Amino acid sequence: MRRLRVADFAGLAAAVVVLSGCGGNSGSTGTTPSGPSSPCASQPLPVVSSVVVAPGDIGLESVTEFSITAQGILVYGYGNIIYDFGDGTTASASNVAGTHTVTHVYTTSRSFTIRASVSDSCGRTGSAFAYGIVVSNMAGSWTGVDATGRTRSFALKQSGAQLTGEYTSPGETAGAAVSGRLAAPKGITLDVSGGVPPVIPFRITGTVSGDVRSFAGVAVGGSAGGSTLTFTKQ
Repeated sequence: MRRLRVADFAGLAAAVVVLSGCGGNSGSTGTTPSGPSSPCASQPLPVVSSVVVAPGDIGLESVTEFSITAQGILVYGYGNIIYDFGDGTTASASNVAGTHTVTHVYTTSRSFTIRASVSDSCGRTGSAFAYGIVVSNMAGSWTGVDATGRTRSFALKQSGAQLTGEYTSPGETAGAAVSGRLAAPKGITLDVSGGVPPVIPFRITGTVSGDVRSFAGVAVGGSAGGSTLTFTKQ
C-alpha cells in the first residue's frame, strides 16, 4: 500500500480509493504483456464505479476533515490513479494496489467537482467517476425579501458545518437566535426562535448556490410558512 498526502491551509479533505485486482501486485515493474493472447486484450477496462463522501459536511471557516471513498475495479496488474480536485490542482500515484489515501485542502468557497480515474498496467485508462461538492463560507450578512415585501436578514457565523447567528425582520422581530448546519453537497438548514418580540419559531431548509453567494429554501412555520425565500450575501 502506498499513500500520497497533499496539504494546504483550510477546508481539509481526505480521499480513499479502493482498488481490487487480479493477477497484479503493488509496486510491480515488470513488462506489459501485448498481442492478441495477452490478458490486456481479453480483460475489461479498469473502472471507478462510485465515489462516496463522508461525513459530507463541508465548511471553510474551520478545518473539517472528510473522506472520499472511490470503489475501483482493477482487472489486470497494478494501477495508477489520477485525482482532479476541481480547483486547478491534481495528484497522482503509481503502482497502487489495495487501499490508497490522499488528502487535499480547499482554500476558496465555491462548488467543486472531484474526479478519480484509474489505469492498469497495460496503460489503459478506465472511466472516472465525478462527485460534486460545495465548500461553503456562510459567515456574514444575508438579506432577502419575501412575497409581501418584508425584508428578512440573517447575520451568520460558521464553525465547520455548524451555523449560528441572529435573525431580524423589521416589524416582526429583532435578534432572534439562529442555529443550523450545512450538509453535502449543497444543503442548508436554519432554525429561528426567540427575539424581541419573540418570533413564531420556523425552519428554512434549502440549497446553497454554487458560488456561495445566495441560498434559497422553503420556510416551515412562522409568518413565512410555505414560502420559498431567497437570500443573497451582502
